[in-house]
Amino acid sequence: MVEIGTTLSALPQGWIVVPLSEVVDKIIDGSHNPPAKQDSGRPMLSARNIENNRIVFGEFRLLSEEAFEIENRRTQVSPGDVLLTIVGTIGRAAVVPENYEPFTLQRSVAILSPSVTTSKFLMYQLQSPNVQSFFKETAKGTAQKGIYLQALGQTEILVPPLSEQNRVVAKIEELFSELDKGIEYLRTAQEQLKVYRQSVLKYAFEGKLTEQWREAHIDKLETADQLLERIQQERENRYQQQLNKWEEAVKTWEDNGKEGKKPNQPRAPFEIIPLTEEELLQLPQLPEGWCWTKVDALGEVQLGRQRSPQNRSRDYPTRYIRAANITEDGFDLTDVMDMEFKPHELERYQLKYGDILLSEASGSADQAGKPALWRDQIPNC
Repeated sequence: MVEIGTTLSALPQGWIVVPLSEVVDKIIDGSHNPPAKQDSGRPMLSARNIENNRIVFGEFRLLSEEAFEIENRRTQVSPGDVLLTIVGTIGRAAVVPENYEPFTLQRSVAILSPSVTTSKFLMYQLQSPNVQSFFKETAKGTAQKGIYLQALGQTEILVPPLSEQNRVVAKIEELFSELDKGIEYLRTAQEQLKVYRQSVLKYAFEGKLTEQWREAHIDKLETADQLLERIQQERENRYQQQLNKWEEAVKTWEDNGKEGKKPNQPRAPFEIIPLTEEELLQLPQLPEGWCWTKVDALGEVQLGRQRSPQNRSRDYPTRYIRAANITEDGFDLTDVMDMEFKPHELERYQLKYGDILLSEASGSADQAGKPALWRDQIPNC
């Protein structure tokens, strides 16, 4: 920390460092005990209404006219005041504009009235890395951290000459404008990439991407009927392997006095039934040698297990993948939860290398249906 009120050799000439309490006429916060909500009335804002250096009139509490006047007389919000979030997400700031809809504030927002700095200069500086670090170090609380007004008043603020403050703000806004344009270009590019991605997948499964390859290998390709016959044979071979393992497991279970749960018998593969003419009419035509079939003809399809109170982790906590872990770019494994899976359940639910996971249900429709390929990213998952 630097010594308050002194000129620093490391700073530009004419710049000084002073506590926030000396550069503002007022540091107060909003209501600690907000009046009761009303179905109609005047707005009382909170920290959620301060976003991207703007005051956003989205979701807020409505007060009766009488309660609003009482709160308004105490806070006395004025044009040019800087609003700063001081509870929860600390450090977001905005300047009250000249023509604004009158509002009051909850305690999660502090009101600062600049006296020796311009409003925007103070707003931007409150969001600088040094000040934000101070807020983080000074915040108190358990369930939700906040910064007390006394500590807020000790925040070190750089003060250059007024004309230079204006130039600093102008340069910040010029560079921020360029950043905003760059972000917009990136968003446009991302949308274009999504369209391109879908086009590539469309061509891939219409056979257009491998058309020349098929022509060069036409004498070596299986027919559609041969392919389905081979798939059926591989399914039956796999079932026989599972059946042999099951019979061994049952014998071990019987030898141990039938302790625990009897192993589940694997399901026999059903015969692959070709799609009907009516079903095929609803689907695009395919290249020679390709065919339509249903997903369950190509492998085992099953749901995972739902998390519920009786399945919470106790003796056998096991990490599991949920819809939130599957994104358009594959798996996001930064937040993997665990659930109780007993040893006899692992044969059914444990992921195996090469499994395809599909987000079958989610909070929003556009999140359902995302696939990802499992490559044993997490052991015993």
